[in-house]
Amino acid sequence: MVKPKTPFPSTQWLDLKNWRAATSDERRRLLERFYLRYRAPLMGFVAANGYVQDAEDIVQEFVIQQIKGKLFDNASAQKGRFRDLLLRALKNHMASRYRAERARKRHPEGGFAVLDTHGDVATDTDSPERKFEQDWVRSVIDNSMLRLQEEFLSKGQEVHLACLRARLVDPILNGSEVLSVTLLATTYDLTESQISNFVVTAKRALMRHLRNEVMEYADSRKETAIEMQNIVQFLTQPNMAGHEVGE
Repeated sequence: MVKPKTPFPSTQWLDLKNWRAATSDERRRLLERFYLRYRAPLMGFVAANGYVQDAEDIVQEFVIQQIKGKLFDNASAQKGRFRDLLLRALKNHMASRYRAERARKRHPEGGFAVLDTHGDVATDTDSPERKFEQDWVRSVIDNSMLRLQEEFLSKGQEVHLACLRARLVDPILNGSEVLSVTLLATTYDLTESQISNFVVTAKRALMRHLRNEVMEYADSRKETAIEMQNIVQFLTQPNMAGHEVGE
């Protein structure tokens, strides 16, 4: 697919525009792109609402329903961020699904009433929405790290990449211990100053790839700036105090 000459409109909106005129094979490829990008945050939201075991099935069911319901055909940048539109649609889908489940429990084929012991689906709470946003940020970081890895490996800068993972990415995404500059210097037989410079260089490159990734789905420069601010806040959470990504 040919990318636009300017960053906006975004690749995400370009995909949706292409969707409307796409053949069945082209739609399948576009759907694969969509599913890979949104699978993790959608499943995280569903699981946070209590459907841990059924998350995959519910997300697939939701995507199929939205294709039939023409969400992709009707979406436009003028209606706001696509993932906000997607989340609203998912919440509506889960509420409808829950009402149907509750109706079946209360009025089974035998004709007797069954007490509902599960309570309402927590689609109005903040926690699932935060989970959705956090998983979205993680997916953006993962995609950016893949781009960074390709760039650094082509330049023979494997140590830069390893130091960035050890000092920033793995502790945030995986909860691993932050390795000290001293330990990394000993491991790679370099000075602490060299390790620190490697990390700064890698951080700057990561920020560049993050911005490029965001520009593929943001619809304006203002939205890009807001999204980047959210990502930086995620990367500079309290357990990483003193490791600013933007240095």
